[in-house]
Amino acid sequence: MPKKISIKPYIILTAGGTGGHVFPALSVFQKLKNDFEICFICDERAKKFIQSSNHELDIYTLYSSTMSGSIYKKIICLIKLLY
Repeated sequence: MPKKISIKPYIILTAGGTGGHVFPALSVFQKLKNDFEICFICDERAKKFIQSSNHELDIYTLYSSTMSGSIYKKIICLIKLLY
C-alpha cells in the first residue's frame, strides 16, 4: 500500500522588534506548530528575542526603521529600505 504523504498548510508569522509583539507571536507558534509549517518574518531586534527563546523556527529578517527625526535620518532610512 502506498505511503500517504501529508502536506501541512503554511503560515507566515510576523512581529515587530519588541517583546510585546514577539512573545504573543511565539505563543501562536507554539499552538499551531504541530498542524502547520511556520516561518517567522521580523526585524533584527525581534530576531534576538526569538533566538533566545530556543524555538525551532525558520526566521527571515527584514530591515525596518521609523521615519522620525531629522531630514538626514529620513533620507538614510529610505536608502536602507531601498537597498
